[in-house]
Amino acid sequence: DFNRCGSISAIFKDSYGHMWCGTQNGFLFRYNEKGQNTSVYELYDTINDIIEDGNGNIYIGTRRKGMTILNPDTGTTRSIKELNGKSISSIVRKGGAQMYISSFADGIWTYDARSGACSRLSVTDDENFRLIRNRNINKMMLDSEGRLWIGHFLGIACYDTEKEEFLDIATDSLLNSSVCYALAQGNDGSIWIGTNNGLFCRNDTEGTYRRFKTSDGLSSDMICGLAEDKEGNIWCSTVRGL
Repeated sequence: DFNRCGSISAIFKDSYGHMWCGTQNGFLFRYNEKGQNTSVYELYDTINDIIEDGNGNIYIGTRRKGMTILNPDTGTTRSIKELNGKSISSIVRKGGAQMYISSFADGIWTYDARSGACSRLSVTDDENFRLIRNRNINKMMLDSEGRLWIGHFLGIACYDTEKEEFLDIATDSLLNSSVCYALAQGNDGSIWIGTNNGLFCRNDTEGTYRRFKTSDGLSSDMICGLAEDKEGNIWCSTVRGL
């Protein structure tokens, strides 16, 4: 029932090939590889993001009720108390157990799935505040070098998860005044950034940017999502289609 479930707000494919679909009205559906709906869960809040840990547990970030962890084998759920009541906008996994979690207007949190330890990523000095620039985070992405890319209301920021420090990266003046909604890394190492001002491509070697807009063939300058296919093509979802 669409009127009850609402539109799809998050999609994730787990390590078993199952598709998980979260909706704006808080329903979570699991589909097998044949496209058959095998499970339905009701979380009573908009689902913003879905991810899996190394043990097959499903992590669901919600708009107002923090993080829910679902064991698909037993159907049981639990929450992370430090994140209760927060708006979880994006979840990124590093390795089997380390999670980076963005809480909208509240910054970034780390969570260890083995120990259950959860803490806010420290941003206590002026230099780190300058480098992260904004706490209204929409999207995060871990690249092939272990850097955490952060998309927010003032473009992007970057965090080195090995050195545990924010990086001073070259940026673009128009990107700095744009809202980032989507991030992807190309096979060539380029960083793709979807914004309300079109699509930006960062040449990570040179630190330069190229902007694509409707005059270049985009259906809209408002980019909602990004994905790369096996041929290296970048697919963009926009407010006016693909």
